Amino acid sequence: MRVRLPIMLGLLVVILAGSVFALPGTESLHAQQGAMTCPALVDLALERVDNSCSGLDRNSACYGFNNVEASFAREVDPGFFTQPSDRGALTLFERIETAPLDLALEQWGVAVLSAQANLPNTLPGQAVTFLLIGDVTLENEVDEDNAFVPIDPINVITNAAADVHIAPDDSADIIDTLTAGMVLDVDAQSGDGNWLRAIFEDRVGWLQTSAVSPSPLLDDLPMLTSESRSSLQAFSVQTGVRGLQCSEAPSALAIQSPEGIQIDLTVNGADIRIGSTIIMQSISDTEFVIIVVEGHVEIDGVIIEAGQAINAMLDEDGNIISFGEPRPATEEELQIGDLVSLMLSRILDDDGGDDGSSSGQGGDNANGMQCGPNATHTVVAGDTLFAISRRYGTTVEALVAANNIINGNIIVVGQVLNVPCSMGNELPITIINNPPQVGDSPPQIDCTGFRATSPTDGFPFGPVTFFWDPPAAGDFNGFRINVYNERGELVGMFETGDPNATNVIGNMSTIGGGFSFAWEVVALAGGVPVCVSDRISLFRESPPEQGPPPQEEKPKPICGNGKCEAGEDAEYCYVDCGNFA
Repeated sequence: MRVRLPIMLGLLVVILAGSVFALPGTESLHAQQGAMTCPALVDLALERVDNSCSGLDRNSACYGFNNVEASFAREVDPGFFTQPSDRGALTLFERIETAPLDLALEQWGVAVLSAQANLPNTLPGQAVTFLLIGDVTLENEVDEDNAFVPIDPINVITNAAADVHIAPDDSADIIDTLTAGMVLDVDAQSGDGNWLRAIFEDRVGWLQTSAVSPSPLLDDLPMLTSESRSSLQAFSVQTGVRGLQCSEAPSALAIQSPEGIQIDLTVNGADIRIGSTIIMQSISDTEFVIIVVEGHVEIDGVIIEAGQAINAMLDEDGNIISFGEPRPATEEELQIGDLVSLMLSRILDDDGGDDGSSSGQGGDNANGMQCGPNATHTVVAGDTLFAISRRYGTTVEALVAANNIINGNIIVVGQVLNVPCSMGNELPITIINNPPQVGDSPPQIDCTGFRATSPTDGFPFGPVTFFWDPPAAGDFNGFRINVYNERGELVGMFETGDPNATNVIGNMSTIGGGFSFAWEVVALAGGVPVCVSDRISLFRESPPEQGPPPQEEKPKPICGNGKCEAGEDAEYCYVDCGNFA
């Protein structure tokens, strides 16, 4: 397990203490004093990026910290985008690469991009923020000649009550219902012309064209379909793998959408919808992970919530070919989420980050929620400590310490939490790698000792009994075996409702083709996964060889029915076939 304390102390002490920004040209001082430590280099990068890239205009890119390289869609001056603080229009860039950590060179590449994506022009302060840290290569996959370009909206009036949907589809979620006579801004139409994209109360949705008064201007609205993409709304990304030098300086791409607005993106060929802050990392040349830090992500109708992650398998060209099942984010992934949240909150704070939090007496995060000695939060269904800490700009550790919480996974609806601002001096705690759940009463869950035990040497092609060691304590209502194929896809589930069970039988002939599989056991409480074992990877034996199909037995002739049938003769059945002439 990686130590979490050094990065949090290093980052928070520098950030919250309001230290003076270092200026370009001061690196030689560090060289005289010896090589920098990893946390110190991250602190320096944070200061520089905050100073260089705050207040970034929409549809722009910013060179944050050494070293960043780029290729361009057209010819630019030789010195363009070659040093920190350089900025350029997003449409100029074909490819941006940030450098991996190098302590000797005091290098950890950071770039910040601000994209409009599918946001309307009427939300000028809103943008999708891309943060590239460490070894990241980002390629714009949108042909700028065919890119969707949002226009300034036109006014329409509703002629009847109308539902506003999140997408141009009657089955899509309804976000509001409008009354007749309302004046709206609309800036696009669906491919079939039956829907209009409307902007109202800083929200974006779709209503049927028939719900507004006819106007010849409607025909001139650009078509916005599921395939439409603006600059950088479709891209490919590859990062360095984890743990090369230190966990405090990862290689990752982070993306944050405006609060309350969902953004459609095409990532390595796969369509996803985010309403959140997410992180993308390469695990290997063939595997990729998306970590949800805040909000949620929707992929093929599957929702991945904050504190969860989902793995994706890649083909040889780096395109996503399949997704696994949502899973709890690991401690290392949550640690990266803390770093990304800190960096984004600084970059997106146009006042330079001086929010008063350096005194520990109160600070606002990007959502405007304030932590402090008198701040409290009442837990509601769906809350987690992780989400609350992000909302108030504090840390899980600070919440646990201030509220004497024993198990960081358990909070209760109606519970009133003190929300102090973190000073970076809390002791680290261990968070079980399961998504924290909120219940009506605090369940006593202790996952200690929970592990899969058998089989460990291979699967038969047929029935097999799975065994496990039970968790130390908990009010469970069953257990489930999950079986995954070699692409990480969930292909089989075998469940028991016995809360005291330590085994269950599953049929490995029913999970599809292939030879390599992995299995895990999940403990359920209230139907929700609360403990998950490590996975065990095994090979499955080949299916039994199929012999020739049995020959169909022909019916034997009946002797004595007065008919001389095939297979009968005078010797076998004289009564039917004898010669009586």
